Amino acid sequence: MRRIIMLLFVSITTLTINAQTKGFICTGNNVNIRTGPGKNYPVACFIGSDEKCQLQKGYAVKYLGKQRNGFYYIDADLTGGWGLQPPKGWICALVKNP
Repeated sequence: MRRIIMLLFVSITTLTINAQTKGFICTGNNVNIRTGPGKNYPVACFIGSDEKCQLQKGYAVKYLGKQRNGFYYIDADLTGGWGLQPPKGWICALVKNP
């Protein structure tokens, strides 16, 4: 139980710091990071893994300035110290953090 509480605290702290430094947040749940700007592109996987990359509502990302077909090119540091490196990719649910 103690381990779960500590993990939750670290996750919330990381999300808070991330939101302050990245400036954009995901607006949907289970948003796939795709390899291209459209739903016809495959979902990207963590580098060195076959685990698919998804974002949850409120997760902060860095918008890289490209937008096509309603998709935004982003850099999401999803690792949180877990050792999996996410690729840069495209998502369709993004808003500037006020």
